[in-house]
Amino acid sequence: MVVTALPKPEKPVVVEDVVVSALAVRKARELKKFMDWIEKKRA
Repeated sequence: MVVTALPKPEKPVVVEDVVVSALAVRKARELKKFMDWIEKKRA
């Protein structure tokens, strides 16, 4: 676990968590595009 060196934050910012959330957002967007594409194909 990599913790960024900030001057006493309320809670440490964990780099891994940030990366995971970014990936999750990207995956969600890709999934939405895919679902829209399927809807168009079905229509």
